[in-house]
Amino acid sequence: MLYELLTGAVPYPAADAISAMQRKVLTDPPLVRRLRPEVPLNLEAILYRALRRRPDERYPSMTALAHDLRDLDAVVLPDKYERDEPPPAPLGDLPPWRTTLPILAIVLGVLAALGFLAQFLHSAAPR
Repeated sequence: MLYELLTGAVPYPAADAISAMQRKVLTDPPLVRRLRPEVPLNLEAILYRALRRRPDERYPSMTALAHDLRDLDAVVLPDKYERDEPPPAPLGDLPPWRTTLPILAIVLGVLAALGFLAQFLHSAAPR
């Protein structure tokens, strides 16, 4: 919601919810400064921290987020954070286990299903 309040646009525009979720996982939102260059750097840094993909890189609580929003001048900007650069660090790629674990689960599920099918066919075969 903060992104929408600052820019007037949704961070991951898409035709449907599934497409929006895919965009959120695969892409970063458009840079705030491209849509609203007058947004202060401190506020933009807060927004990008709140939008990080990895939970451990986000605010630990709404209280911490509210604290930074109340005291913008105390927000520490990452080194070399200027308006012409991309947001500070990528928005946190998913850790490898978050992508490989579902694939492994699918492969194991298919193998288990094939094993059950082979066992069924073997036991149902006439002797």
